[in-house]
Amino acid sequence: MNLSPESVKKTLLNKVNELSASSWQYTKKPTDFTRNRKISFSDVLLSTISMQKSASKTELLKYFDFNASAPTASALIQQRKKISPEAFDSLFYSFSNAFFLDKTLKGYDPIAVDGSDIYIPRNPKDPDTYRVTERYNKGFNMIHLNAAYNLLSHLYTDVILQPLNHINEYIAMCDIIDHYTATIAARHYKLPYNLKVVVHPEVESDYLKQYNNKSLYIPENAFFRPDINNLRYHQTHIFGLFKI
Repeated sequence: MNLSPESVKKTLLNKVNELSASSWQYTKKPTDFTRNRKISFSDVLLSTISMQKSASKTELLKYFDFNASAPTASALIQQRKKISPEAFDSLFYSFSNAFFLDKTLKGYDPIAVDGSDIYIPRNPKDPDTYRVTERYNKGFNMIHLNAAYNLLSHLYTDVILQPLNHINEYIAMCDIIDHYTATIAARHYKLPYNLKVVVHPEVESDYLKQYNNKSLYIPENAFFRPDINNLRYHQTHIFGLFKI
């Protein structure tokens, strides 16, 4: 498979064009993007996913090659409001699936899962993502990204976003694992269903080795299941103290 930068970019543009051909499926109104404007449906998608750390105005200028007639940031926001989040979902999955490799590890797809916190613009009116810190008494907004990465194809294959005040990596893991036959998870993720522990061959600890190939299960009795608040405390105050 050709994974040169030119080929990857061409595939991305093709997938964006495919979505643009049926843009009415991903807009708030069927008539959105039916008239010619400075920012087309495909421009909204491409300019959004290509943005980096600069201000929106600067990023737009870069996207339109610093053309004097480049649209304003407010125009981009107005056009972006017309598109549903499902458009970006469809683009992500169609693009990733375009590079599917018919290759497994002993019949399994090894998928690594980890999470990252992403700060978003401050908005105290959003109860799902807004939180006030006790130390500084200043609020911030954040979302948590749970990403699945195929260790053979070196591609991100699944992404689940959760608002700060509703982070639950266990649930995210349940949703992701439905798509795959084997998963290697980061330390904070709790593995569901009939999965087995695989201890790395180079591990020397006999204590850890005894758990190799042992099945993992979720207690049927809710009384024995870990409380999500305890898990969060453990993640912050215990695992969070370790530095790699």
